[in-house]
Amino acid sequence: MIRIKLLKYFSSTINQADRQNFNKIQDWWSVGGSMAPLYSYNHLRVQFIHEILNRPQKGKSLAGLHSLDVGVGGGILSESLRRLGSKVTGIDVSENSIETAIKHKNTDPELRNDSDLDYQLISIEELSKNQEKQYDIITAMEVIEHVENLPLFIESLGKLLKPDGKLFISSINKSYESYLKLIIGAEYIARVVPQGTHDWNNFKTPEQVWLQLNKQKLNIDVLRGVEYNLLNGEMKYSNNETQYMMACSKQKKE
Repeated sequence: MIRIKLLKYFSSTINQADRQNFNKIQDWWSVGGSMAPLYSYNHLRVQFIHEILNRPQKGKSLAGLHSLDVGVGGGILSESLRRLGSKVTGIDVSENSIETAIKHKNTDPELRNDSDLDYQLISIEELSKNQEKQYDIITAMEVIEHVENLPLFIESLGKLLKPDGKLFISSINKSYESYLKLIIGAEYIARVVPQGTHDWNNFKTPEQVWLQLNKQKLNIDVLRGVEYNLLNGEMKYSNNETQYMMACSKQKKE
């Protein structure tokens, strides 16, 4: 019995402490609430996705594609991708996050009965075990700093990505600067992010992420630093990689 429990623990990507924290968030869709920085960030990540796919950001620019949004939170990115024409499957391990995403979808007449925006309470590793379907786009935005077992997480992402698909990851670099800016500054001084949202020990450098991607035959095609301006509330590209976004693809078979 102990062995089974240990195997289950080490084969899970779920960080229970962070899962409990996300279960407490009640203002995912409040523009002036604790998740306010996500709205600015969301505009930039949608822009980044279009730049990488070389598609103009207008109309149903992502029509014909199927996206998997891993760690949906309240559904902010999932809804954006769906409005741009992509079919979207959004997953999360937080019951509160999935309930919030579904509730918000149901308040929108355009999305209420849309079966092409589907939310599921499931982990990435369970999804990769339960289905053979693969996706054109996979997004794991502000997620890897909240998961356990990064190798399993990246392996599961790779299994679900089409051979010609694109994987988008954003996260926080592990550096003294990230501790000062994202924890001391953002959580305790400016208080634009709820205290306890981040654990510096879980931050990953781009090199750490690359090592796991490479093991799964995934390349980093583009790596860009991003920066949040506390004064005007804007997220923009930066030469500083304290926060970063990356676009990845599967290595071509020789």
